[in-house]
Amino acid sequence: ADVNVPLLVEEHNGIARTGEVVCAGVPFAVGTVYDTDIANLRVEDGGGNPAPAQFQVLSRWWSPRYDDSIRWLLVTFPASAGAHATATYTVKTGTNVAPAKPVRVIPEAGLTTVDTGTIKAVINASSFRLFDAVWLDVNADGQYDAGEKVVQAAPGDGLVITSGDWSAMGIGAGDLFRASAGAATVTVEESGPIRAVVCISGTF
Repeated sequence: ADVNVPLLVEEHNGIARTGEVVCAGVPFAVGTVYDTDIANLRVEDGGGNPAPAQFQVLSRWWSPRYDDSIRWLLVTFPASAGAHATATYTVKTGTNVAPAKPVRVIPEAGLTTVDTGTIKAVINASSFRLFDAVWLDVNADGQYDAGEKVVQAAPGDGLVITSGDWSAMGIGAGDLFRASAGAATVTVEESGPIRAVVCISGTF
């Protein structure tokens, strides 16, 4: 069946938005959309112009009671709306379009790089300091030059917990516990092309 689901994007803070990424969960009746249909879905703005979109299955109409069709689909796309205005987008049957600057996640030995096409950030799992390094492509030439590095972590940087006085547990007031002291586990939950989600877990 053809899909045609309107989505309303409302701006509540009085700031005009251009190309800001939004996410919406879209429900479907049993038997409406299957995995093979995702490749034939697109998002359009109110003028019928395509917006690049990312789709992720959140839940299904599970068999054997149902047919494993999609129950909830997460739709992620860049949206624009005026200050205190509402914009209408539509999820519909059609050909998706690729973003001009796709988000990429690049896993390497001990390092995970997230590249949005404008910002590149490096996460070090062996010594987690939030971001080891960050570049901003100031001149928009698609390259990250040495002069465009805006963050360079140093030893001891990163997340720190300062304890209270828990002497019974052998922890004194003001003791510091650093996330960089131990290895972290990095899990890429979403890898683009519109949005990336990287989960970092570990101990202090």
